[in-house]
Amino acid sequence: MMTLSNTLKASRPAAALLLVLLAPALRAGPTPARELAEVIVRAAAAKPGATPARESSDMAGELLKRIPSRWDESRTLAAANRDVAAIARRSGADWFVGVTGAEQSQRYVLRFDFLEAGRTYTVHRFLDGPDARAKGAVYSTAAITAGSEAVLTLRPDGGAAFWITPDAKRR
Repeated sequence: MMTLSNTLKASRPAAALLLVLLAPALRAGPTPARELAEVIVRAAAAKPGATPARESSDMAGELLKRIPSRWDESRTLAAANRDVAAIARRSGADWFVGVTGAEQSQRYVLRFDFLEAGRTYTVHRFLDGPDARAKGAVYSTAAITAGSEAVLTLRPDGGAAFWITPDAKRR
């Protein structure tokens, strides 16, 4: 009797084809930070049942609430051979940036030169931590200016999301 197991043992090309066909299903899927970033990059509403907010923090839920359905301005920051996509979108005075990576881990330098010079901003960062799929996105804040940059190490199928607000106290 010919079984799948016997077929795979007898035919290496069949085994290779099966791996190619199943590879997408075997991947772990997007990380929570990538799910947040995709809402910004694709300019689409969060999918019902999407879990980055529940997995990450109350701030991820706040980010999802604040992402508007319409944008005043959009800028493509990176679109390199499908390896990295980075989009900055503005609504009012707030900026939202989504960065998504490919299947391999990679480094990306995000420059905040799209911000108004001479102002200070607060950036809310949602990044993939060491165990992102189990623990969710890591949230932090920092003060930035138009001359700031963030060096990101994107995990496989990972991403980063940023919510940037002008700091009224510092100008």
